[in-house]
Amino acid sequence: MKVLLLNGSPHKQGCTYTALCEVANVLNQKNIETEIFYIGTNAISPCRDCRACAKLGKCVINDKVNEFLDKAENADGFIFGSPVHYASASIDNYDKNIKEYEEKTKVLLKDDLNKIMEKYLRIEN
Repeated sequence: MKVLLLNGSPHKQGCTYTALCEVANVLNQKNIETEIFYIGTNAISPCRDCRACAKLGKCVINDKVNEFLDKAENADGFIFGSPVHYASASIDNYDKNIKEYEEKTKVLLKDDLNKIMEKYLRIEN
């Protein structure tokens, strides 16, 4: 089993990363493989609905989404880490980028991963 932990902080090795490392350590003790994926600080472009991904198997916009999809294909579970700024999850970096991930991966992810994303990844506007 493999779990992909998504670091949504603008700080690559900040507090969110530290928290995800703690979670990863516990999972590793249970013989569950883990990998921490850093979103980064570059913007995630929204889906243009060009549908080229259906033919290519990846998005034509070359941002972190394609890299995430490569890793997500081999993952059995996901944990999303977000920093807390002023008593709420970071909207500017994390929520916006995760929403773009969600929109762009609906077509690209396998059906079973789509169901997981739809069930567990709900971003309120």
